[in-house]
Amino acid sequence: LGLNSGLSPEEIEASPFNLVVVVDVSGSMNDAGKLDFVRTGLVLMIDSLDANDKLTIVAYDTVATVRLGPTYVTDDAKGEILDIILDLKTGGSTNIYDGLYKGYEMASKGITDSEAMHRVLFLSDGLASAGNTNTDDILAMSAQYNELGIGITTLGVGTDFAFDLMYGLANQGNGNFYFLDDGDKMVDVFQHELEYLLTPVAEN
Repeated sequence: LGLNSGLSPEEIEASPFNLVVVVDVSGSMNDAGKLDFVRTGLVLMIDSLDANDKLTIVAYDTVATVRLGPTYVTDDAKGEILDIILDLKTGGSTNIYDGLYKGYEMASKGITDSEAMHRVLFLSDGLASAGNTNTDDILAMSAQYNELGIGITTLGVGTDFAFDLMYGLANQGNGNFYFLDDGDKMVDVFQHELEYLLTPVAEN
């Protein structure tokens, strides 16, 4: 399906973000500098957000923790946000269910804002190895939040992640799926994804 428009993307009034970034910080993220380029991508992503956008950061290994509660990306808040990103450290197993569930729960806190674009940006470099590891259960839980209007974009890092799960999450959640095998792509993806979400071509 091809669509054309006389509108320039710069003329489209963008909806504010209610964006939750869910980052895998399990031990394997220390391999090949994967967490380093994730940090770099997140730092650059901050420059693409503004004071109308709300950001939450959830990190997960064996358990999931909220590192940054819902925060508007004002100039005053950017210093705190950057400190949290740079302080991410690796360790533990990969509890995909807990990380994704916590991310969705945080996104759902802002679901009453009908003007905002509600999105989970979910990253993993491995297979589920802690908590509920059943793929069907993870997909079913995610689908419940998708029906509420919370979309998801998934990023598989390296070569050992759960491809079917990550693709399935994005496919049923009306989102994009990215496969990343090096750090340079991570930076490009964060920037491309925000531009993609902020440039609607058609509605209804």
